[in-house]
Amino acid sequence: MGDELLLNGKTIIAPPKEVQEARNALKAYEEIQDWNPDQESHLFKAHQILMRLESTLMAKEQLFRI
Repeated sequence: MGDELLLNGKTIIAPPKEVQEARNALKAYEEIQDWNPDQESHLFKAHQILMRLESTLMAKEQLFRI
């Protein structure tokens, strides 16, 4: 069973992990104009957003990926 994501007015059904990755990417795209790639803290912020986890199950899966 998959989770749902509304993208450009269309419902996307995909595995929960992929939906979360898409949400994270969209959040990063919203904030990218505020980042300076020469600042390490901004790179860490981008990484934090892209790796954000919403469920305990995914957190366990990602424990070794981070």
